[in-house]
Amino acid sequence: IRENYFLPLSDSFPALQKNFSRSSIRNIKKATDENITIKAGINSSEIIAIHRERFKDNVGANEDDYKRLQKLFAKLHLKNMLFTLGAYNNKNILIAGSIYFVYKNRITFIINGNNTDSLKNGATHLLMNETIKKNCGKEFILDFEGSDFPEFVRFYKQYGALVENYTMVKINNLPWPLSLFKK
Repeated sequence: IRENYFLPLSDSFPALQKNFSRSSIRNIKKATDENITIKAGINSSEIIAIHRERFKDNVGANEDDYKRLQKLFAKLHLKNMLFTLGAYNNKNILIAGSIYFVYKNRITFIINGNNTDSLKNGATHLLMNETIKKNCGKEFILDFEGSDFPEFVRFYKQYGALVENYTMVKINNLPWPLSLFKK
């Protein structure tokens, strides 16, 4: 059994914001006070690059995975099924970015990239705030997806995300004895 986090966006922004944690409100204010600006349409490769710099491939993905992801993003972008947001500091340097996949009524938070500066000034919180603000009052569901990383889960919960359980099944179709060596 795994967990997925989601937030229905049909309410007004003030109604949704009432469920934000004090920490998220404080970080959003900090980012605003630091003159962090949000821009749409950021190149997804820039966001992937700062994501990889921060996490050093410790999220279970390798070079080939990121290349395939970039190709997928390019195709989704052409079909208007992807949007990106970037947070810029007062020197107009990208310090955080988010990539979202849009399908039917679901906006799925795919990847976030941020550097250490963004952690100090709440830029990622401002990005999420902007995503919620731009899509509230519509019949969208913001899907944070599940995560095995506690710091990601904590971040999702700061916005009033609800949890749903799902079952994950792993199938190993390798023949014996090779199947014994698969992780």
